[in-house]
Amino acid sequence: MEKKESNGDEIGWQFVYIRNVDFSRVHKAIGRVWDELQIDATKVAYSGSVGEYTEEFIVQCSYVEQFVTKFQTANALNPSTTLNSSSHLVAQDSEYSPIAPHLRYLPQARVSAQVLNALDQYARESLLRRWSRIYFTAEQPAVRKLVHESLLAYGLSPQPTASTRSCNSPLHYSSTEAVNVARQWAPNHAILSPDHLAELIPKPSSTRLVIYADGAYLHDRKRAGIGVYFENSSIEPLACPLPGHQSAARAEVYAVHMALERLKMSGAKICENEIWICTDSQYVVDGVNMHRETWQQANWLTAKGKPIANRTVFEMLFSSIKWFSNYGFAVFVHHLPAHAGIAGNEAADVLAKAGALLQVKRDQDVQF
Repeated sequence: MEKKESNGDEIGWQFVYIRNVDFSRVHKAIGRVWDELQIDATKVAYSGSVGEYTEEFIVQCSYVEQFVTKFQTANALNPSTTLNSSSHLVAQDSEYSPIAPHLRYLPQARVSAQVLNALDQYARESLLRRWSRIYFTAEQPAVRKLVHESLLAYGLSPQPTASTRSCNSPLHYSSTEAVNVARQWAPNHAILSPDHLAELIPKPSSTRLVIYADGAYLHDRKRAGIGVYFENSSIEPLACPLPGHQSAARAEVYAVHMALERLKMSGAKICENEIWICTDSQYVVDGVNMHRETWQQANWLTAKGKPIANRTVFEMLFSSIKWFSNYGFAVFVHHLPAHAGIAGNEAADVLAKAGALLQVKRDQDVQF
């Protein structure tokens, strides 16, 4: 993985992963980012997002340590990171697996082989597309060699890609544009300390059952899915495709509904009298906790007389909540921040993506 220069020097390159970097928001200003962090752009052959606030780079081996150190200075530029735990800081992610990033979030989730196979295949396809583009557009032979050998190590080989944008193309930026490379936080969570964040997370107990539910929409597949994860419970996690109209909002609502249906159909004895369903969708939380009675009293019409969106799935959810309430259970639909390192929420997120990858069965709406 080295490049022989005319002066006899050998330059090696390697992949580097930096977590909690939000380049999706500042990509057009990447040149300004390099300037502000004083990074030598000639020693960085590639940068691209791999999702979950993680950025992938190809950096000269001799420059990696200095490169990582310079990136970590971004923590001082982002006031929100001063109050959050170390897991929220910009740092090198030496444990990131480009071929199986989902395994990080499913270490204890008892998922089926079908779910794992779907996630594995999707990760391999994404990796092949991303690295193939680098291989066919990189100007440095040593970078191409690194990518080729890395693909071979995973049993893959470069494939021609439809993308024509070179990973070496210069990016224009505005000198007046404000840039903050550090991950952006939602305003209502940006000022929370680790202790305050911990207070938001309900803990399972003898009286409280905690469930995490999430919906996902994969734009490249135009399909949605749901994921449900039961914390400290013998009930199996759920990953299934969203039936009917495919949308992210509808998947979020359906996920919370299916969390209750999964619990009902499991046959498990529920000793707790509180059922907490955690979701990162404020839309679902507001629908249940703020608008439920108003929508029903208004015959599911807005103040302007228009139909409430996703009425069918909301009615299914309200019916499930009522069923458990009739048996003496208190059901709480609780909001948590997305991608904040909360294990149960991250597991539900991966399960939802897996659900979107699974095929919908024609003879039934729900796959358990």
